[in-house]
Amino acid sequence: MAKSKIIKDLILNTINEEVAINRLLLIGLEVEDDEITKWAESELMGYKVDQNLPNYRKFHLGVFKYSGINGDFTIPRASLQSDVFENTLLNSISKKCVIMDGVKSIKRIIESETGSMNLDLSDLIGYVREKSGIQCTSLYMQFPLSVFENALSGMKNSLIKALVKLEQSFGNLDEFDIKFDAIKPETIKNTIDEVTRILYADDGSSF
Repeated sequence: MAKSKIIKDLILNTINEEVAINRLLLIGLEVEDDEITKWAESELMGYKVDQNLPNYRKFHLGVFKYSGINGDFTIPRASLQSDVFENTLLNSISKKCVIMDGVKSIKRIIESETGSMNLDLSDLIGYVREKSGIQCTSLYMQFPLSVFENALSGMKNSLIKALVKLEQSFGNLDEFDIKFDAIKPETIKNTIDEVTRILYADDGSSF
């Protein structure tokens, strides 16, 4: 059973995730661990294009949609079959199916209640015309807001597991003066390594 109030509050949703992430950030700075510090900063401020993303920030292809002319008909917001695209191109598109935003931005998107989000694929309009004859005026992939909800849940689960592991090794995390000097260096290293694995684990939580 967790003893630290910050863990209990996070589980009960009585504090926001940013507070707990900042606590983890402080611990990462105290033990001078770049991976934990980078994870915390990225969750708060967003990830950069060249960074490795945790699995919970990746999602499967959504529904391809277009507006344009198909034969003799003008089509508004219709679905486009994915078999128009070659597998290599689908794989390339799937790499864009990631969430780079910070936690606060993710929560704003969820609260917007738009029902769905779009990934612009205008750069593939010429490809679609060549392969299918459809003259698109717009082309995008649509996916539900649940991808953001799942990303937030995945982040929170990883954060809780990481904090519990830190508590098991370092004691109550509510104190801001953990006596690292009194803890064996090997214990600190093993704990930090395990926390890093938790934060970046590819645990099949993507969808």
